[in-house]
Amino acid sequence: MIESYRLAADDVRGVVLPVGQAWLDAWTRDAGLALYGPDDFHPTVEGSYLAALVIYARLSGRSPVGLPARFALPTGGLVEIAPRTAALLQETAAHVVTDTLKSAK
Repeated sequence: MIESYRLAADDVRGVVLPVGQAWLDAWTRDAGLALYGPDDFHPTVEGSYLAALVIYARLSGRSPVGLPARFALPTGGLVEIAPRTAALLQETAAHVVTDTLKSAK
């Protein structure tokens, strides 16, 4: 799947957002991370957070390390990622995006 997305982006001169690679990398750092929800299809809050970090880093060109792990949603809900988990996911996103950009050159 990761290779298919890369090839598709190449074909249309698009941007690769390496979320799948970030998930794989995160699991090598902590195999116990729950990135999928109970249906084994939809992401957990942590999985969505990691995806958002990758998208932020790739589109902004900035590191996601140090971004908030607690924030309010427009609907009134509150999202809070455990500090240790947030740091791991932020570092993972930064690493994967940096590696993706290096290998694209």
